Amino acid sequence: MILPLRRAALVLVLGFFALAGLLVYWQVVRSQALDLAPSNPRVVEASRREQRGAIFAANGQVLAHSAQHPDGSVHRTYALPSRTQTIGYVSSRYGVSGLEATYDGYLSGQQGADPLAAIWSDVTRQPSPGNDLVLTIDPTLQQLAARALGDRKGAVVALDPRTGAVKAIVSS
Repeated sequence: MILPLRRAALVLVLGFFALAGLLVYWQVVRSQALDLAPSNPRVVEASRREQRGAIFAANGQVLAHSAQHPDGSVHRTYALPSRTQTIGYVSSRYGVSGLEATYDGYLSGQQGADPLAAIWSDVTRQPSPGNDLVLTIDPTLQQLAARALGDRKGAVVALDPRTGAVKAIVSS
């Protein structure tokens, strides 16, 4: 009688430790990955209210900006959708890609912001405004490169040899 009781107690204790270990794994070890995952409904909802910073070309032309709808949701607008391979996109369905993904923390205001403003936005549960990004892309040179490439498959990249700055990047 005592042996089956000890086995049952051992199974319960092992089950408890397994459950506690899994809770620690998901809530401590994987918490940041889960918090930032694009499939997380909270991330998707927050991105609908997030005022991302604008993306500018070297000459000051707006390449991407956030526009707020009357219902409070924010929609990302791109000046020329043909530059998607360069700039990327932000989508609640497909996630984030390109420069939008590379500089996501900066554009969303999670990085590079004033520390006091970041704390205040955390306390008030308001999204912090995003930071603007200025690229070295020259829109005129970008259009010339796209026109030169035409319908052919390939890519054109124009760099400033003195600084290494990307002046144009087109692919098809």
